[in-house]
Amino acid sequence: MCAVTGTSGYVGSRIAAHLGDAGWQVQELARPGFRLGDTPDLGGVDALVHCAWDFEARDWDEIERTNVQGSKRLLEAAAGAGVGRLIFLSTLSAFEGARSLYGCAKLAVEAHALELGGAVVRSGLVWGDEAGALYGALRGIALRTPVLPVPSNGRRKLHLAHEADLGALVAHLAAAPSVPARPIVAAAPVPLALAEILRRAAAAKGRRLRTLPIPWRLPWAALRALELVGLRPPFRSDSLVSLVSLEQEPFRAADPPLLPFRPFEP
Repeated sequence: MCAVTGTSGYVGSRIAAHLGDAGWQVQELARPGFRLGDTPDLGGVDALVHCAWDFEARDWDEIERTNVQGSKRLLEAAAGAGVGRLIFLSTLSAFEGARSLYGCAKLAVEAHALELGGAVVRSGLVWGDEAGALYGALRGIALRTPVLPVPSNGRRKLHLAHEADLGALVAHLAAAPSVPARPIVAAAPVPLALAEILRRAAAAKGRRLRTLPIPWRLPWAALRALELVGLRPPFRSDSLVSLVSLEQEPFRAADPPLLPFRPFEP
């Protein structure tokens, strides 16, 4: 049996579905029955895939308390229950020198997962036909307007991961006799600029999108101002920091994908 956290979200639900297709009996751990910080009954579980993340936490103290410490307690409980394979779904935003709170928090959980002998998967921006999460939000914006200002930070580009390829990698790790002792990159090797991703996503739906580069700090300041007065915009300021400050050589400090990842062709 494989337990998967965060199955009420886009990525967790796709990974759980792929594991089921691969022959695993899947125990779904998601809201409202499961929240980060809980220690669920993991008796009879052979593998744990930890995808859950609380995006309602916005400042570092809350993120550290909810996501970092909650994830550590879950991983420790799984190891103590005799779960043989721990898999933590991380992000390419996590690396030494990360600027986003999201990346720093994921990096902290990565270290703990590796100490426990688990596998760490650093995923690129996850996409698919019915995508949700960050890519789904970006695609939705691209489909609503013919001209779109796009935050730019020089030549920084994004690596992407198709949901099926990510699911195949997780299923492979869950059944593998051993896992790498370093994080594993889960992304196609060729990165793309954010503007190009948005244009391709719009073109796939029959729309032509014109993008205009703008300094990323302008929309970041607007989003941060909304957050500081208590509002919660649909796109978080910290998510923008992640997008514009990604590690440009993610394969340098992590193992390459164990399976092939397809190029971005929505």
